[in-house]
Amino acid sequence: MTVWAGRILMFQGVLHLVVTLVASQRHFPSWLRGDLWFPPFGMGDLSATGGAFWLTLGSFGVPLVILGSVVAWLGRSDRSVPAFLGWALGIWGLAASAVFQPSPFITLLIPAALLILASRRAAAQSVRARGRGTDRLAQEA
Repeated sequence: MTVWAGRILMFQGVLHLVVTLVASQRHFPSWLRGDLWFPPFGMGDLSATGGAFWLTLGSFGVPLVILGSVVAWLGRSDRSVPAFLGWALGIWGLAASAVFQPSPFITLLIPAALLILASRRAAAQSVRARGRGTDRLAQEA
């Protein structure tokens, strides 16, 4: 489950980046000219070029790919991910979807649920393993 959650997160990040970069490509020349450096209008009011940046390279897409890569790597190493990561992703997905629609934020609930379930399974297996260890100790005594 952890590996699939990581893969889904990576897919979501890559898809977000590809779609938004294609949609924002007309702004690339402005970015390369340095139009985003020290904007005269300040940071409070975004230009279309600035908004395109925050929709693409400055968005959650890159960190989501990185997070998904780490989660998948941990899963392939048979390591569990803390449940709070799943809960945080789920809360973020719900909160963002509540204020911005239509958006794919709600799809974060899928990897969030997988991470929470995987964490619970890992905790249950750990408890069972500890129980078997104490049974062996009791038998040896």
